[in-house]
Amino acid sequence: MNLLTISLLGMGILCILYFVVIILYAGPKASFLQFWIVTGMLLILAAFLYPLIETDTIATLKYIKHAAGILLFFGAIIFIVTEIRILSSGSKKVSLSAEYVIVLGAQVKGKVLSKTLKSRMDTACKYLKGNKDAKVIVSGGQGDGEDISEAEAMSNYLVKQGIESYRIIKEDQSVNTYENIKYSKKFLKEETALVILITSSFHVYRAMGIAKRQGLKVQGLGAPSDQVLVLNYYIREFFAVVKDRLIGNI
Repeated sequence: MNLLTISLLGMGILCILYFVVIILYAGPKASFLQFWIVTGMLLILAAFLYPLIETDTIATLKYIKHAAGILLFFGAIIFIVTEIRILSSGSKKVSLSAEYVIVLGAQVKGKVLSKTLKSRMDTACKYLKGNKDAKVIVSGGQGDGEDISEAEAMSNYLVKQGIESYRIIKEDQSVNTYENIKYSKKFLKEETALVILITSSFHVYRAMGIAKRQGLKVQGLGAPSDQVLVLNYYIREFFAVVKDRLIGNI
């Protein structure tokens, strides 16, 4: 085996192993789970096909090889540039004098915040305690497996952490990031007001792009992500960014 074949085989096995880790850690319903098993199988298949291409055993595959090489080259550039933007956006500092904070919802299990949402809320609490004048819009509707809306669960958590209820505004109709921004925007007295958008660090770049597209003056504050699932989140987010660009949300 040459180095490329070994590399493809190794990456394929790693993808499948990560697939197993996600299932054991987050369960079989974890989002984007299928990507890792499919990618792993494709990489292993490529590892076995590559020697055939190099030895001209299957002539047609040579043309596929050149076409795939071109696509992979440009795809890799787009991927790297996008991931750099996603990574850098999630770690920037924000103003401590903003008038509004919008916290984007995430899964609630019954009435209990998921790890992702709790991380966002802890980040929001820290900011709100440092900026006593800011009002906070908690944004998220009620989905499957949720006994109350995400906004209600988020509001309850903030109150328990000492944030005054009069500072909290609940937006409980949205079901995705685009709607989070669209419906939260209605609670702003002025659209020119500075807004701190709090979400998971991997999500800041896309959320800010959507908010700016809707005319908001916004800065993004990233909350820490689960260390086991962080790779899954960042890879998934690349495809989410591409999708939102294609449909005009960003």
